[in-house]
Amino acid sequence: MQLLNKAIEWFTLGLLTPFLITTLPAAAVAVDVRTVAILTVRLDNIRSRTTAELIPVARYSDSRLHGIDSEQQGDDPTCSSVASVSPLRPGETFDVYFQGKLVGRIVGRDYTLAAYDCSGLCVMATEVDFSVPEGTRKDTRLGFDPSGDFDETLLQLVALSPSTAAPVFETSVPEKPSSRTRGVLAQLSESHLRTGSETQTLAQVEDIRLFRRTAHGEIHAFITASREDQSYEIAVLSAIVRLEEESNGELLFSLLAKGDKDSGAAAYEFLDAIDLDGDGVAEVVAVYHNYEFHEFVILALKGGRYEVVHRGPSYGC
Repeated sequence: MQLLNKAIEWFTLGLLTPFLITTLPAAAVAVDVRTVAILTVRLDNIRSRTTAELIPVARYSDSRLHGIDSEQQGDDPTCSSVASVSPLRPGETFDVYFQGKLVGRIVGRDYTLAAYDCSGLCVMATEVDFSVPEGTRKDTRLGFDPSGDFDETLLQLVALSPSTAAPVFETSVPEKPSSRTRGVLAQLSESHLRTGSETQTLAQVEDIRLFRRTAHGEIHAFITASREDQSYEIAVLSAIVRLEEESNGELLFSLLAKGDKDSGAAAYEFLDAIDLDGDGVAEVVAVYHNYEFHEFVILALKGGRYEVVHRGPSYGC
């Protein structure tokens, strides 16, 4: 009875609470983790077959992005050195998205080495049993190596491991860019690519990708534009623009690079806009190109501008 009274006294004084915390079993705390990967579907145009693979890109945990190294280590053809440290494990399930819409589900199998330009990336083989949506990023790979001739069409989508984060929302904008939107983006491109050279052509907007920043938020446009002059020099603009009615657009991100027709110029290529971490705001997944160097990147809106918050893996010649 005396012990009980003492316990009540301790509790009243706030002295028993730390004791309970340190002696009672710890409650399980849910830690949200989500892996970001790129699904590559390879269409073999010579052998008429289709294969698929997952490129590990990054992992969200503790509200931060952590890179995943999937570049081949040395001459390891089995990718065992990468597989031993990678957080991706055979049997892991991934949801595949296009513009924030779930289009399919896949399961990773075993690690294997896959060719990207002259590089080898350690990827996880998988199988695709759904139709790839129209508008998916498309690339080509053509040439020959010790294994023989190759001619492939590569289709790429964002794949995410299931998460307890909020559901991904659709970022697609059903309508195509209006004539006014095209005019605004053309004018913006012209002003940023103008150099004063009399031999330079008008700026050409080569690609426009509209997406929603939030489920009901403003519409942003990812654009690439270029211009050239008679000396074969070129200038390329990669930009993200906020589109608002009765506005000339607000530039939220830009890369202006110069080069020539043979080697090109550094630029970003849009892959998709999707809410990767479930916070209700879309990130942009893109590919950075600079001559024979390529790298997957993730851009996020911070302080009113888009910033590159993740780079890798990279590949090239």
